Amino acid sequence: MYPLLGFVLGSSCLLYIGSPYGFGLGSNWLLYIGVPLIIGIWAQIRVSSVFGRWSKVRANGNITGAECAREILQAAQIRDVDVVETNDFLGDHYDPTKKQLHLSSSVYNTPSVASLGIAAHETGHAIQHAKAYAPLKADAAIHHYRRLVL
Repeated sequence: MYPLLGFVLGSSCLLYIGSPYGFGLGSNWLLYIGVPLIIGIWAQIRVSSVFGRWSKVRANGNITGAECAREILQAAQIRDVDVVETNDFLGDHYDPTKKQLHLSSSVYNTPSVASLGIAAHETGHAIQHAKAYAPLKADAAIHHYRRLVL
């Protein structure tokens, strides 16, 4: 009925030219898709720029992100979480299923303010997991469901 323009936002969303009901979301499709997409892109650019600026500032105490994470885990009396190095740029995350704190090489090995901030943030997720923090449980359930569906 409407000519197909192509794929937008991956292979699951189609945009039809001339349709007043883009993506089956009514006339507010731009509000539901465009605004969150723009905010997400802006946030990623901002994180990368702030990381770039603060990764040049050496931390007092000259400790790396990995050392910082291990000290925080020790202070929180969490001994069953491994701190591992990953090769992804800004691929830092805590995996509650494996009890592993993944730090990118730039965070793991560098004694910078940015490295300490990211290591402390990710270690916070390990502490939340150890304390059975309810919003973290909900987030893990969402990620598990996403893995099953996608």
